[in-house]
Amino acid sequence: MRLDQLSRCGALSASNNLAVVAEPGSSWSVGGDLTVGSAGAANLLAVTNGGTVTVAGNLYAGFNASSTNNTILVAGGNLMVTNPAGTSLADIRGGTLELNGGLLATSRLLLTNGPAGTLSFTSGTLQSAGTAVTNGAPFGVGDGSSS
Repeated sequence: MRLDQLSRCGALSASNNLAVVAEPGSSWSVGGDLTVGSAGAANLLAVTNGGTVTVAGNLYAGFNASSTNNTILVAGGNLMVTNPAGTSLADIRGGTLELNGGLLATSRLLLTNGPAGTLSFTSGTLQSAGTAVTNGAPFGVGDGSSS
């Protein structure tokens, strides 16, 4: 599927929405921004089992302050937030980005809004040209027991 403009999983105040891109060959290409939770809560984007999501604009988890507990899950899939200018941003404001296998490639990764915006990185590959963690939380990678 290809969309050239803004795409949303959980538009406006909608909550509990689900978008899944799974299995090799499955893809979702967004030419603009992708928002998981615009103003609503508990929305989920799952990129799994070889599926690929490509975002040429910015990716947001929880765009507005009222949008909380949203999840972007990458588990064996590929999430690419990049463009030729290197200006794409993965902005985790109101939810969690879970990297549990697979690839997250982004020009910039931003974690903000205190504990409302978090990264859970247990396995996989994170490629970022620049990362800012301003949520006041520790930035941990792995389970804390592996070396």
